Order: sequence, then C-alpha cells, then structure tokens
Amino acid sequence: MTDTITRGASTLSLAAVAAVTTLGPATARAQCSPADESCPAWELGTTYTGKFWRNLDGGLDEGDIYVDNLDVTLALNGEKLLGVPGLTLFAYGIYNNGHDLSGRYVGDAQGVSNIAAVQATRLYELWAELNFGSNDAWSVRAGLYDLNSEFAAIDTAGLFINSAHGIGTDIAQTGENGPSIFPIAGLGARLRWQAGERLALQAVVLDAVPGDPEQPDRTKFDLGDGSLLVAEAHWYGTRIAKANLGYWRYSPSFDELGGDARRDDNAGWYASVDGLLYGESGSETEGLRGWLRYGVAEDRINAFESHTGAGLVYTGLLPGRSEDQLGLAVAIVNTGTPFREAVAGGGGEAGSSETNIELTYHFAVNDWLTLQPDIQYVIDPGADPSIEEALVVGLRFEVGYGWAAD
Repeated sequence: MTDTITRGASTLSLAAVAAVTTLGPATARAQCSPADESCPAWELGTTYTGKFWRNLDGGLDEGDIYVDNLDVTLALNGEKLLGVPGLTLFAYGIYNNGHDLSGRYVGDAQGVSNIAAVQATRLYELWAELNFGSNDAWSVRAGLYDLNSEFAAIDTAGLFINSAHGIGTDIAQTGENGPSIFPIAGLGARLRWQAGERLALQAVVLDAVPGDPEQPDRTKFDLGDGSLLVAEAHWYGTRIAKANLGYWRYSPSFDELGGDARRDDNAGWYASVDGLLYGESGSETEGLRGWLRYGVAEDRINAFESHTGAGLVYTGLLPGRSEDQLGLAVAIVNTGTPFREAVAGGGGEAGSSETNIELTYHFAVNDWLTLQPDIQYVIDPGADPSIEEALVVGLRFEVGYGWAAD
C-alpha cells in the first residue's frame, strides 16, 4: 500500500486525501485443487503487465506515465509431490516500477491504476493450504496472505483497471500501512467452510500492519502489531452468481480524526451482489453481467465513511469476438463529517465525495497477449474542491506464459 491518510488532526490536509489508494492484487492465482487428478504436480506462471497513461485534462497536471508490473507464481501440488492429500504450496513474487499516475497527475483518491506501487521487487505471497473433511469442505490457508485474493472480491469487477473495483476504498484506506493487499501482504491464517452447494463461510486473522511503513519496499515476516479480523459469507446461485456479506475489525486503537482521543472501534462492513443480467442463447459465457457493492468504515477514524461501486460487463458483444469484454463502471467514495470538520479546522476545505467513471474494452490478440484501452473520468479528484475534474486515457497490455508438469 502506498501512503495512507495521516490520522493526527495537526497533520490533516487535502493532500492526505489524495494519498489514499485502493490497489488491487494481480490476477495470477493458484486455482487447481489437489483433489483434482488433472491438477499438475507443479505450475509456474509469469505475467508482465504494462500500462501507458495520459491525463488529458484537469487533475493536478497534464502528462503521461508508464506503469508496469511483473508477476511470477509457483504452485506445488502437495499430494503428488509430497504425498500429503489436500495440500497446496504457493509462492508469488512481484516487481513494480514505482511510477504513480494518481499522485503526480490526477490527484484522485481511489487509484486510476491498480498496479501503481512503490518501486520494489518483493516476495508478495507465500502460503500453504490444506483441504480436508468430507468432499474437502474445510480449508485452512496460512502464510503471507493477500486479503483481496478471497475476501471482498467480485469476479465481474475484475475487468476494470481502477483500483476501487479490486477492493473497496472503505477497506483499503484503513490501518497504519493499509490492510494486507497489493502490493504489501502480511502474515495471516484463513479458515473456510463450504457449508453446502450454495453457502460458504470464511474468516481470516491478519497482521494489522503488513510490511514496514518505514521501509515500504520490503516484505516483513513478524507479528506483534495487533490483528485485523475479517469474516465473510458467500451465497452462490444461478442468475445471482455470488452475493457477499463481510465484516472487518482491527484490534489496535487509532487516533480520532480532529481530536486527541484514541479509539478501538476501527471496523466496518461491506456487501455485494454479482450476477447475470442477460445471457446469449447457446452460450454459457456471452451476455451481460453486472454487480453492485457497498461498504462502510468508521468515520471518526477514517477519512472516507462509505464506498459504492457498480458496473456492467458485456462479453461477446461483437460477432466473431466471443471472449472480448466491454465494461462500464462507477466508483464513489464519500468523506465523513469528522474528516471534513478536521480539514476545515486546519484552514482547508474537503468536499463530500469523489466519483470515478470508467469505460474499458478487453480483447486477446493471441494466446499470450491481451490489450485493453481504458478511459476514466474523475469528478472531484481527492474530494478536493480545488482540483478540476480529470479525463484520463490509457492502454493496458498483458503478456503471460506458464509451464506445468504432471
């Protein structure tokens, strides 16, 4: 996570608002279950993502920038390699070039680019997972863990490049160094129970301060900073593919915005629904999907009290292009009254919200290269009335290749 909001009243400023980012994780994940006989003994994947951006108008300044990210993942099947049924071992390394579109040109709080991060080459995830019980209904995962890999995740929203569609700003703004999400993951342990065909429950306990705020380019393997607890329920259906309801809470206390008190109620909740709105005849994948998300955070500690996200994705709109995706999404964050009062007390002014509207199109050039042109319009960047609306255009490309062996 990049800089988070400074919480002491004496240091609150509009610049602090714009420093918040909601960076989403990369898409590379270990997907294969050890119980599946077709699951390889090991699988190595590499993905290079590059994004050319230009802020055409408004924001902090007009200009262009290049942001990139390299993912390297290794998944090991513990049953085939070690003779341990249900065991998966996973390692994930990343590289980022450190260029910051939002902080330099746009001034927005939600994060125009979801791979913007401090310059670093780091071990991002390293965990072991064990599936057990009848039909592997139970699962335990422990190690360096990305919260957004399994929590507060919306499949359809994964198309979009704005960070707020990875994990909502209501969660991403929290903590001394952000929660355990891209690009800095912390130690954690997750328990999941598939209670039935349509219901799953999961909970995770994480280090409250992933990484080291004083050395943001390093990975940290220690505890002692308190914990972040997140619990979530999933409901699966047909038209409604998945509905989520989650709750999170930190154990440490935090400074109250605009005051001298310490508070121990840094908590919030979120809910989302994701499903099929229209399906093309004879196809399981083509058609229109949509989602809606809402989340709340304690506004006496955090600058943003709520986040609302929604979007539509049409797959296979053009004839002969059955896998192409066209998407339109909106993300809105609302500042809390305590934050606005604290900024006003320091002689500044904070607006009530920031809105991001994103239009994007994703298509494959061949089996190893995809392209994604993207347009984002930001209203009231950083909830700062002094920053004009920004119009940003970009082109994302992704090159990926993998190896596997039985």
